[in-house]
Amino acid sequence: TQLENWKGPAQSDSYSIEFKNGLGKKLTKFSWRFVWKYGGDMNGVGKYVTEAGVDIDTAYAYLSEHLDVEIKSLKPVNYGTSANPVGGVDVQVSVSSHGAFEKTTKVCTLTVKGDGTSALGTCEHSEVDPVEVGSELPAIDPSTVVEIGKEVYQAIEDNQPTLNTTIDWAGAVPKGVTEWTQLENWQ
Repeated sequence: TQLENWKGPAQSDSYSIEFKNGLGKKLTKFSWRFVWKYGGDMNGVGKYVTEAGVDIDTAYAYLSEHLDVEIKSLKPVNYGTSANPVGGVDVQVSVSSHGAFEKTTKVCTLTVKGDGTSALGTCEHSEVDPVEVGSELPAIDPSTVVEIGKEVYQAIEDNQPTLNTTIDWAGAVPKGVTEWTQLENWQ
């Protein structure tokens, strides 16, 4: 009893999360497509999904900035019936941008299904608040400038765009359910 008749990989439209500073300068950018194989069945029954993840188009970080990306596949769900299961899984992309002083994270989720379809879930498009030029600034202490200079130098010295990929599973099912195929009528 093995799964067979796989199709794909299917792929989504391209998605991109970009962070800019208050002057409109691009600090970091991550672009990708969700990808997955679908249509696998067991002895002619069901449509399952496998190898759900992302195909990276762009990973960019400006000097002194860091780009961290975490990709999670959440617990599989049956979108069909127990007699004719249609497997699905949420793939979540979490993109963080940070320099020496501030970190911002945005998240985008896509549900991919064993019938080859997908549905976009939460996908954040918030922007970093711009810096107000000419706003009142606190008094500057020369020792603080030196300490900030050291921090900025260390950030520049250490700067490398990074990509962290991990898989994490989570879910909530009724007590006694041991297989997601026992549940049905998902919408």
